[in-house]
Amino acid sequence: MPVLPADDYSPSYIYKNGHRNTLLSHMLRPTGIISFERKRLSTLDDDFIDIDCLFNKNERLVILCHGLEGSSSSSYIQQFSRYFSGHGFDVAAMNYRGCSGEMNRQLRLYHSGATDDVQLTLESFASDYSSVFLIGFSLGGNLVLKYLGDQIYKLPTQLKAAVAISTPAHLESCSLKIIQRENWLYEKRFMISLGKKLRGKAKLFPDQIDLSKLKGLNNLYEFDDVYTAPLHGFENAKDYYTRCSSKQFLSSINLPTLMLSAVDDPFLSDQAIPIDEAAENDNLFLYPCTYGGHVGFHIKKNQHSWMELKSLEFISSYTS
Repeated sequence: MPVLPADDYSPSYIYKNGHRNTLLSHMLRPTGIISFERKRLSTLDDDFIDIDCLFNKNERLVILCHGLEGSSSSSYIQQFSRYFSGHGFDVAAMNYRGCSGEMNRQLRLYHSGATDDVQLTLESFASDYSSVFLIGFSLGGNLVLKYLGDQIYKLPTQLKAAVAISTPAHLESCSLKIIQRENWLYEKRFMISLGKKLRGKAKLFPDQIDLSKLKGLNNLYEFDDVYTAPLHGFENAKDYYTRCSSKQFLSSINLPTLMLSAVDDPFLSDQAIPIDEAAENDNLFLYPCTYGGHVGFHIKKNQHSWMELKSLEFISSYTS
């Protein structure tokens, strides 16, 4: 029964608040942009994704999958890249379509269920390594879990284990939670970033993207309903959330997978912390932590977060 202790992460008093842990963890992460080596992968639909890499001729590779409106420059991706590179891993940090600083060519962008680009990344790198691991953050965690469980793709034999951190595994309830008043700061940031990206995409496809609706949108649920869903072949936001939520696929995961989730995460609903599913799947290890915030898990006076330490500990047990 791989439901692990909820109190394994026990922070100091100031971090026993989801908002403070989320925001302070972000603010206190080491600064300084890593000099990645960029690899551009061509997709089957005449598009591209950019992967930023740290190569040190290691036999183990970790692939990092960022969250909503993130990139390889996100502070948590930078932090994990330094940490795993310093512990004998090569690193490949994905930039989803439209997230690398250059707009992608096709009408589509990225979304919570776009596992085809995860498969492309694995196919492009796995053969060069004896062991490969996936780590997903927030939206990226949903991508990783869906990829492992929906059985659309054959998993590479080199893929040994995965980690999903602060994952909105039940997308609709998480979308409804983030639009609550207490989360206005996060939502405003996302809406500004998504609006900017949509306007950039509209310059390439002016006849297919109607920007007149953008100003009337009040929250992320409405943005997904009006833009994300139809741009990616879904009927509406509810259809998108229903088809792409990873929770429904967890019972089919047969690769060792660690989930780090916090009950006080401002982004996660109760439905997104899959205690029953973890209890029934011997391959799914869940920490339903009391504290941690969203992609937070800060440790006072420690240059590394609890999520880094636990991710390395778990992955290292499955290296060949």
